[in-house]
Parts: sequence; C-alpha cells; structure tokens
Amino acid sequence: MEVADTITKTYNQIKLALTHKLTSQGYLPVHEEHHDAVFDSRYIIWSNNSEALRLTWDGKENWFILEITEDLPIRTLTHWDEIVLTPFNAQKCSETDINAVTASFLDSLS
Repeated sequence: MEVADTITKTYNQIKLALTHKLTSQGYLPVHEEHHDAVFDSRYIIWSNNSEALRLTWDGKENWFILEITEDLPIRTLTHWDEIVLTPFNAQKCSETDINAVTASFLDSLS
C-alpha cells in the first residue's frame, strides 16, 4: 500500500471510531480540512458546544494528535491541550499497528 493511502486509511479509521464514540456523547463533527500541498496534513473538529476535540494528522511531523479546548468559539489563536500524540511511520506499519493507534485514541477518551 502506498504511504499516502496508509495515512488516509489510518486517519479515516481513527476518525470513524472517534466519531462513533463522540456522537454518542453529544459531540458532532463541525469542521474538517485536508491540505494536500502541506505534507498531506488534515484535521477534523467535533464539538458539543461547551468544548471541542480535534484530531490532526501532521504530515510534516508524522504524527496523529488528539487535542481538546474549552475556548469556544474556535479562533486562529485558540489554545488546544494535548490528549494523546502518536508518532506514525506509514512506511513501516501493519494493519495491527493501525488498529493499535486507533485503539489508543479511543482509550484516551475513557
């Protein structure tokens, strides 16, 4: 599998799992961006109107990060607190690695 495909697959798997868990807790996806020209970076934000969570794939740093803020509405200078950060090497990962990363993000919200 191509590196870009592995990143997309992993991001989508984490996003789907988090969306399922978060919507059952009253969060809704409110914004998503994908920047092909910026290291293929992307993010999604969920909010419950009192706080927001953001999942980011940082293509320059090669990591997935989940962050939280209570600073609503979200602005350019909004401060985000890290919940979990996971380095990810898409060239050397297996299906087991992708599943483990997804599980670590889900577990971080328990």
